[in-house]
Amino acid sequence: TQSTWGDAYACVAGIPKPNMHAERVANMALAMMHVSRMTASPYNYGQGIGKRTLMRIGLHSGTVVGGVLGSVVPRFTIMGEHVVFASRMESHGVPDRIQISAATFKELKNRHFDIEERGNIEVRGKGRVYTYFLTGNKDVSDEALVGTSLDAPNAIGPDGKPKANQRPDEDDYVPVKYN
Repeated sequence: TQSTWGDAYACVAGIPKPNMHAERVANMALAMMHVSRMTASPYNYGQGIGKRTLMRIGLHSGTVVGGVLGSVVPRFTIMGEHVVFASRMESHGVPDRIQISAATFKELKNRHFDIEERGNIEVRGKGRVYTYFLTGNKDVSDEALVGTSLDAPNAIGPDGKPKANQRPDEDDYVPVKYN
């Protein structure tokens, strides 16, 4: 599910396969970062219109509570200390980088991701915390994550057959299959 706060979006994963939440959100973050690097900003932030869009993405792993609030204009929202900490990972991050918490690092460290240590940073409301930068997926290209390539080792073509390491046809749709 997804929610918004001002100009920020929050995404929650973990159902129906809670052991894969971090991997799925990490791949989504990498895909979002890839697309943002190809997108020109319509706004002038002192760099001039047409400069590329810069995003900050923050990831954290933990339990949350979700529910519908309001009766006149009901909306689904997510709450809890882990939601706040994920927000801090974004707000205390670096433009054009994906910052992850130690909890998310623990979930991803033995998987197929490239991760750099950032080190200790001061986080409002938490003090000094150790963080990392997610920089890539070793097994799947950014193009495969956004569905524009078939180089994922587990990519499935339109005919339902694996099409790893083949160049895509213009009309191919490539879902990434999770085991």
